[in-house]
Amino acid sequence: MAASKQDYVNRIIASRFEHLLSGLPALSLEGAKGVGKTTLAKRYAKSIFRMDDETVSTLVVGTPEIIKESAHPVLLDEWQAAPSIWNTVRHFVDENMEPGQYLLTGSSAPKKAKLHSGAGRIVRLKMRPFSLQERGLAPSLLSLGALLEDDADIKSQAVEVPQQAYVKEILCSGFPGVRQVASEYHREILDRYIDTIIEKDFSELGFEVRYPETLRAWMKAYAAAEGSTTSYESIMNAATPGQDKKPAKATTMVYREALEALCIIDSVKPWLAEGNLYRNLAKAPKHYLADPALSARLLGVTEDKLLQGERVQILGAQTKTLIGRLFEGLVAQSLKVYAGALGLPLCHIRTTRGDHEVDFVIEKGNTLIALEVKFSPKIEERDGVHLDWLERNLPGKRVIKIVVYSGKYLVRQEQDKTIFVPAACLGV
Repeated sequence: MAASKQDYVNRIIASRFEHLLSGLPALSLEGAKGVGKTTLAKRYAKSIFRMDDETVSTLVVGTPEIIKESAHPVLLDEWQAAPSIWNTVRHFVDENMEPGQYLLTGSSAPKKAKLHSGAGRIVRLKMRPFSLQERGLAPSLLSLGALLEDDADIKSQAVEVPQQAYVKEILCSGFPGVRQVASEYHREILDRYIDTIIEKDFSELGFEVRYPETLRAWMKAYAAAEGSTTSYESIMNAATPGQDKKPAKATTMVYREALEALCIIDSVKPWLAEGNLYRNLAKAPKHYLADPALSARLLGVTEDKLLQGERVQILGAQTKTLIGRLFEGLVAQSLKVYAGALGLPLCHIRTTRGDHEVDFVIEKGNTLIALEVKFSPKIEERDGVHLDWLERNLPGKRVIKIVVYSGKYLVRQEQDKTIFVPAACLGV
């Protein structure tokens, strides 16, 4: 359900944000437009400079000492509108490493901007759309953090979250601004979000878009590859069917580079094991956009189409339906939030032959949480086949096996200890 305009949802990433701010001089909060970066940062800032306001940016760039002399933390919102301020902050931090001085919010700077990496001075933290825990469909009954610390008390419980609720969540997105308006307007807002990426955001980053419709078609093909490891060549071929003269590879690389800079592409990297298992693992990323609602809009699907199982062309292995892919995307989005709050990466596992794959893994020390995702509400014996395979191949690790599904029971199976958890009940 969408939040009302008066509600403020406490963000899961806030705890890590506070932790980093308490010990580091400068923090850059990054993420796709509309995820709530400015709203979160404003809650901690004592001085705010809107760098997308030309009057403000002219003042700050011309008299940078003003931010050093202002009450800290200083928020430089939409800093990429005046990219030289990044280097200014870096220099000020070199002079004074006191924690909690500067907050920068925004996306990447224009590619022509000459910026120092800021390594060791400005730490980057990524913020994403609302996770399922933040959306509040059901109580969070299973904590990933507790599982990693071997401190989880798993009691069989039932929750009532129907499949249709997950479909609605896929389509309404996790963008706070979208969720504040009636559902009948969600399509228009999301369509305009995509239009803005193509018509405005690319050029602001310094990327030339000669053929906007080719870019739109490429984004649609990427959406069709949601949850797969499809090659970028296959994505381009799907975007340009029947065209003898395909866009150059350099063109598609520009699309990828810009969409990654805008945090619209948010792929999951492969997990690289040690030993014999490593040689058999694929190295390709798993494709996702920042929010599965964007994929749904690019593909033109509606709630009725998804629930009725209407066929839409998808790329990659055909082991999951489109609704299965989008549901996996919703879970992936949530897991990225949870893993990010724990300071851990989210990865996936797939063998080079494709005979085994584990949708997601989160690793800390000697513990590995392995997760399979399925849209079905039923618990079936075959659901844990790939999880069991992984456990057998990692004898020295503590492997926690989880199936995330759309059913209503949180339960741990006695025979193999696999945990089945409704997606809405999994949390940080």
